[in-house]
Amino acid sequence: MGDVQGLEWAVKEATTRRFRAEAWARATEVLQSLALPLIDEANRQTERARVQLAMIKLAAGDVDALERLARMASRDWRDVLVAAGLANGNWRQVLAADGYLTPAEPNRGT
Repeated sequence: MGDVQGLEWAVKEATTRRFRAEAWARATEVLQSLALPLIDEANRQTERARVQLAMIKLAAGDVDALERLARMASRDWRDVLVAAGLANGNWRQVLAADGYLTPAEPNRGT
């Protein structure tokens, strides 16, 4: 799921592809330190990755924009999902259509 830097693999891949090399470390730090009320629990990794991917999409490679989006998401992460077009059940398809990898479905257990 997450890597040694604490980011879900699809988030790490999107950050690597969408931010210039000199901005990557700062972008990664913003995403790692992001506080998301109600979805910071370990069992909510997919939802957290969804918000982070929405931020990456909206930031379009601009780290200053990513920081503004992090502040917005910390207040109400749903606003970020709506702005990125990822608020509905088809969010995986929307991301895929925009060239993003998506997090794997969490194991539900039987």
